[in-house]
Amino acid sequence: MSVLNLDDFDKLMQPFVLSSGMHIAVGVSGGADSLCLTLLLSEWAQKHKIELTAITVNHNLRAVACQEAEAVHCFLTQKNIHHVVLTNQKPIPESGLEVYARQVRYDLLTDYCQQHQICDLFLAHHQSDQAETFLLRLAKSTGLNGLVGMKMQSIRNGLKINRPFLSVPKQDLTDTLNAHQISWFEDEMNTDERYERVKWRKFLPLLAEKGISLKALTQTMQRLHRADKALNEYTQTFIDKYVWIDFRGFARLPVEKWEFLPEEIKIRIILYLIQIIGQSEKQVSLKSVENLCEQLPCHATLGNCIFVPHKLGLYIGKENNLMASEKKLKVGETIVWDRFKVSALTDCIIKSGMPKKKLENIPAIIQKSFPAVFIEKELEKIVQIDYKEKNDSSVRIEFLKCNQG
Repeated sequence: MSVLNLDDFDKLMQPFVLSSGMHIAVGVSGGADSLCLTLLLSEWAQKHKIELTAITVNHNLRAVACQEAEAVHCFLTQKNIHHVVLTNQKPIPESGLEVYARQVRYDLLTDYCQQHQICDLFLAHHQSDQAETFLLRLAKSTGLNGLVGMKMQSIRNGLKINRPFLSVPKQDLTDTLNAHQISWFEDEMNTDERYERVKWRKFLPLLAEKGISLKALTQTMQRLHRADKALNEYTQTFIDKYVWIDFRGFARLPVEKWEFLPEEIKIRIILYLIQIIGQSEKQVSLKSVENLCEQLPCHATLGNCIFVPHKLGLYIGKENNLMASEKKLKVGETIVWDRFKVSALTDCIIKSGMPKKKLENIPAIIQKSFPAVFIEKELEKIVQIDYKEKNDSSVRIEFLKCNQG
C-alpha cells in the first residue's frame, strides 16, 4: 500500500507556479481520483494561503447524478472546502456521449473559472488515464504530439489546466482514501464498454501480462515528450525568425526557406498557423495537414484557413465566409470577436471587410478577412494601423494568437 501524504503532494505540486493569495479550482466528480486530489489540494492550499474552490459538473446523463453531486457538496462543506455544482443545460445527443460529456465538462469548468478570475484549474488524471490516452491515440494513428499524452500543464482558453497525478498509480489514490476511511462513488459509465476509453482500460491488464506495464508505457511517453519538446522548440525558432504574423490576423511564410525544412517541421508550422488563424472548433486531421504540406505552396483551404501563393511568400488568412458575424458594441464594452479582443471606445459595429484602399502586396482575398469598424453605418476605419496607436478614437483591437485546448 502506498498512501500519499502532504510531503508527497508538495513534490507533485513543484512544477506549478502558485503564490499566496491566489484563487485556484479543482474538478471533483466524487470518484476516488478527484476526491483524493481535492482533499490533498485543500490541505496544501491552506498551508500556502491559497483560496480553493472545488467544482462538480452534473452532466445530467445519469438519474443519480443530482444526488451524487449533493452528497459531494455535503461532504466537502463539512471539510470546510468551498464547493459549487454546475449543471449542464444543453440537450443530450443520441450518440457521441463520450466526446459530448468531455466538452460539456471543460466548457462549464472554464466558463466558471473565467467568471471568477481563476487562472489555475486542477484535474485528477493519473497514470492509468495517461496510458489509456496513449492507446486511444495510437489506435487513431496520431502523430508524436498526440502520443506524448496529456501534459502536466496545458492552456485552454487562457486557463491553465494542471494535472499533478499524471505519474501516480490509481492504486495510490484509493489507498490514500482507504487509509483515512473515506468512501467514494463509482460511476457505472467507467465500466460501460460502449465507451472507447473503457475498452482500452480493460485491455491494459492483458498488455501487462505480455510485459507492457503501465510503468513502461509511462516511461515511453516521457521519452516521446522529450523528443516532441525539441521539435517544438525548433519549430518555434523558425516561426519567430521567418514567419510574419500580422496584427490583422494573417501570416506570411517565406517560400525560399520553407522548401528546405524537414517534413515534420513543415507540418508543425502549418498546424500552429491553422490553430491561431483559423481557430476551428473541429480538430484538423494530421493526414490532411500532411497532404497539404506535400503540395504547398498552392491555393488551398483547410481548418478555416485559406492559403494563397504570392510573390512575397505564402499567405495564410481566415476564410472570409467563416468570419464571425457583425457585432454591435456599446461604448466601454469589451468582447472576443472572431480571433480578436475588441474594446469599444464609442458605440460601433465590428465586422470583416476589405480596406477602402486596397493594400499593396497583400492578396485581396486575405484583406477581406480584416476586422473593420463602422459607426452609424459609415465606415470609420478599417484596421491598417497598429491597434495600440493612441489616436484611435473608435475601438482597440488585439489579435489573439493563442487558442490552445
